[in-house]
Amino acid sequence: MSILQMLFILLLVLSSLIERNYGLTSVEKAVVNSSDYRLPGDLMPFAYNLTIVPNFENFTFSGHVDILFTVKKSTSDIMLNQQNLSIRLSDVSLKLLYHDPPLKILNISLDENLQRLHILSDPSLRANLDYSIGISFNGYLQDNMLGFYKTSYEENNIQKWIAVTQFESTYARQAFPCFDEPAYRAVFNLNIGRDADQISLANMRIINTTLPMPEWGNKVIDIYEPSPTMPTYLVAFSVNQFSNLTSNNDTFRIFMRPEVKSQGAYLQSIGRTVLDTIGNFLNISYALPKMDVLSVPDLDFGAMENWGLATFRERFVLYDSNINSESDKQILMALMAHEFGHQWF
Repeated sequence: MSILQMLFILLLVLSSLIERNYGLTSVEKAVVNSSDYRLPGDLMPFAYNLTIVPNFENFTFSGHVDILFTVKKSTSDIMLNQQNLSIRLSDVSLKLLYHDPPLKILNISLDENLQRLHILSDPSLRANLDYSIGISFNGYLQDNMLGFYKTSYEENNIQKWIAVTQFESTYARQAFPCFDEPAYRAVFNLNIGRDADQISLANMRIINTTLPMPEWGNKVIDIYEPSPTMPTYLVAFSVNQFSNLTSNNDTFRIFMRPEVKSQGAYLQSIGRTVLDTIGNFLNISYALPKMDVLSVPDLDFGAMENWGLATFRERFVLYDSNINSESDKQILMALMAHEFGHQWF
């Protein structure tokens, strides 16, 4: 058994002993009633068509999402998650999938306490039929490393901004209206807006880029391949001006500040090997067409296992043999193996 395989098994054991704690004690956890905040389960999404465009001039973002869903139980109250988004009645449309005209929407209401969007339809949605709901929205890029947030770095004494996501566990709702619980899994078709001198990244590969779009502030839109079925907390995207280190077949890339690009060479040299070793050990090939690592100056965790686009706090990507020790190298490998293990489970 190789060293990487032994390390992988050890990491699995260690990870089973770790619980991320978000501030609730065991007593507090016991008295929380899940019906107070869980979605009712009347609707089941199966696809999201999401366009989202950050604006670094005023640190806002705008977007539109079409959610395709199946009705499990007849209801007139369409309930989604949202938090800190601006949504008006005129921003919402509803129709029976592949049918016109749109259905009537009587009212919408935002419940910031329970982080919900209620949409009241007329008539009620019928069980076992598929519908599409379209929602345009606006929001602010956060500065708390959660949801869709901004962070910065200096390059040649100029402040550069990046926008990046951190959706685990329930922060996708801060970026777009959605069914933001792990049980609700769907295909995501992402379209990310950016300026011509920027790049965008997401879970999947870019298949096309539009010309500047006047309706999106003359940004170009990168159109991504459809994702596999997945929960909202694993969705990830970023807009930045980073450089990348790329493997020969372009299936493993590291994106980082240009100034420290050379210090990503170690992880770039082992990344594809780590990914392949895990797949060979499990006898299950990696499911996505590429694996990217995004080195983020400010990240709430050491790293986050977004499917196809893992985000790492910058210090866990950099290695310089003139500065760092062999134990530092082992820490970087261990963290990468841990996050890459989550690409399977």
